[in-house]
Amino acid sequence: MKRLSALTLCLSLALLGCRKAEHQQAESLPREAAQTPPVAAEAPTQASPRCQARVACHNGTLDSGSVCSVSNFQPDGTLHTKGKMTCGFPGKVSEIEWSFVERRGSSDLYRFTRRFPSDTAAVSTTSRNVEFSDKRVIVFQDQFQAIVIEPPME
Repeated sequence: MKRLSALTLCLSLALLGCRKAEHQQAESLPREAAQTPPVAAEAPTQASPRCQARVACHNGTLDSGSVCSVSNFQPDGTLHTKGKMTCGFPGKVSEIEWSFVERRGSSDLYRFTRRFPSDTAAVSTTSRNVEFSDKRVIVFQDQFQAIVIEPPME
């Protein structure tokens, strides 16, 4: 009796395995040409920024001396397309995220999102697109902080 049950179980699993393989094979069949998206080589590539940049959060006023910063590049020159940081004093903490969107003219377009004050229940979120081309741009500024994207410090 046990042999019959084991045999039935094995046959059932084998049958399911075949059906699964048939299903996977059907999913991998080529699509109609009209449904196929364009090949990446056909579209211009704008997958990475051109400019090295530093994102800085100044506590208090711009250039106050109390600052947190992150660069978008590695020592080997590799440029990152996104980043985030947390900066501020208790009750006035920002969570800042940014991501490269596209190249626009001679600029790099970034999308910034700021959650402030992120360490309280009264947190709000603000987003903004910014074009950067090797000159300081103030992304967000209020009485507590100034967040900028700028060329790296030398």
